[in-house]
Amino acid sequence: MSGTLDAVVVGGGVLGATVAYHLSKQGARVAVLDRGLSGFNATAGNHGLVWAQDKAPSPYLGLTLKSITLYPDFARDLQDLTGVDIEYERPGGLSYSLSEADLAARAAFIGEQSRTPGFAAEMLDARALRFRFRAKDP
Repeated sequence: MSGTLDAVVVGGGVLGATVAYHLSKQGARVAVLDRGLSGFNATAGNHGLVWAQDKAPSPYLGLTLKSITLYPDFARDLQDLTGVDIEYERPGGLSYSLSEADLAARAAFIGEQSRTPGFAAEMLDARALRFRFRAKDP
């Protein structure tokens, strides 16, 4: 590549490649630097999961929620470009508590998170959990 770059992305894993893709899609001239062959090492940052459940209320949680809304379009773009269906799903997440103290702390944390626009969570007791995830007859 010759000339001037608009951005240099350090790391060619899932996150770095995604950042570079979106920058170039907006017309930026981008170079990706990686210590080895991109795509051949385990990514340190992520394996494609966008997970909000463990994020404290902060700008980072807001960015994560925005990423969650953008991900379906990104998955379609990837399929259009590569022909590969990444089998995008949004099944949600599940955190559990093994004691009353853990449950109270989790409830307080979720209460804080729920003040962030776009964050949705619900608490399930043991009975509701068994009902929600009951075994289905074949």
